[in-house]
Amino acid sequence: MSKSFLPVDAARALFRLTRGELRKPEVAPVELPPLESFLRAWQADRLTRTHADFLDNPEFGPAAKFFLSDVYADRDFSRRDAELEALYKFLQPLLPKEALESMTNSVELNRLTYRLDGEMVERLQAMGVTEVFTPHEYEEAYRQGRYDDRVAQIELVVTLMRQVADLHHYPFIGTALHTTRGPAKRMGWLELHDFLERGYDAWRGVRDPEPFLHAILTREHALNDRLFGHS
Repeated sequence: MSKSFLPVDAARALFRLTRGELRKPEVAPVELPPLESFLRAWQADRLTRTHADFLDNPEFGPAAKFFLSDVYADRDFSRRDAELEALYKFLQPLLPKEALESMTNSVELNRLTYRLDGEMVERLQAMGVTEVFTPHEYEEAYRQGRYDDRVAQIELVVTLMRQVADLHHYPFIGTALHTTRGPAKRMGWLELHDFLERGYDAWRGVRDPEPFLHAILTREHALNDRLFGHS
């Protein structure tokens, strides 16, 4: 990402946003079906146990907690994600490709995660599961999926987290996020703004993200290989 263009282009984009040029998508909140809610809670609990050392770490804890609360929480993210996609489409012609990489990957990760979770729900239902599954049933349904999709998901998670951590090289982004909180609230974009601001702030105290990212990559690949019988 080139530092030379970022302040000017981002300021132009923010000016157009504060003028209300982006229409907010209307998405009614929904209650997750019991099986999908249990799946997300189960996966979040598994991630919490796998990466407990980082959750308890003063430096990496905020980033780890953000990942668990905003990607794998057992609640509906449809409104936030619809707003993210709308913002992404609005910014595409305004910002260089490099400046949009993290948002591009965030949208892609959301789509992939929802698809994989949906497929897991369908397979569990085909096995006769209605609301609650056992670890054995989860693993059986997981193995019926595509290995390469899970590898792509893991790689995308780590790539996105690295990109967000790198945004701290550009102080203008943090300033822009904090100063646009008021306009975002007035225009009804506060949920998305909170998501972006929390994600940025979660990496504030991280000096070197690589030990954390390497551990996630290594552990998640090892688990994926074990579940698919590749280890």
